[in-house]
Amino acid sequence: AACLSELSGRSYHYVLFELAETKLAIQGSLLYGTFSAAFVLILAMILLMAQTRAPRAGRVTSSVFTLLMATPGAIIALGLIVACTGRFGLNLYNTPWIVVAAMVLKHQNLAYQPLRTGLANIGPALVEAARLSGARTGTVWRRVLVPMLRPEILGGFFLVLVPVLGELTMSVFLASPSFRSLGTLLFDLQDYADQASAGALAMILVALVLIANEAARIASRGRIGY
Repeated sequence: AACLSELSGRSYHYVLFELAETKLAIQGSLLYGTFSAAFVLILAMILLMAQTRAPRAGRVTSSVFTLLMATPGAIIALGLIVACTGRFGLNLYNTPWIVVAAMVLKHQNLAYQPLRTGLANIGPALVEAARLSGARTGTVWRRVLVPMLRPEILGGFFLVLVPVLGELTMSVFLASPSFRSLGTLLFDLQDYADQASAGALAMILVALVLIANEAARIASRGRIGY
């Protein structure tokens, strides 16, 4: 009873309306999380288009993406720090784009596999009929395959966005003055500032993840999400 009497929304009010870093973290997570999800979908679509001409490459690509997803985020982050500091002609260090690159590598499989499964469920007769009608590969994808894969595309977008919003390990390694995420803010509050506010932020983050997951389920017509 004593614990219940001490319940209040002070920490939630502080995190949402008084802590300036929260607004920047939400903006950073949503903005660059959206970029990451969009890049993941574009790359997945390009790879699937290429694999229609080289089916054997699909197994190799699937294995690579599965391996990347199973790789700890710290290893991916440290690898990008080494590779993207200008030593090899590409300098993304201390920019938000190194975080986007890490998210794409880590979560590419989340969009690739649903799209690959959806494509496998489309009868080849539809593609053959379109080609016999004179449609080129790009037209077949634009007019036939992409509309049929729309639930997987929309669901895959939110399915990637969900773990990106809650990403902690890679965000902590790759945070910069121009990028702060909800994960890094949660880490700072938990370790250095205010654990009560960290708990409130964690609950807010859980709510955002649940909303994104429900959006994935609705967008994919129940094929993706929980």
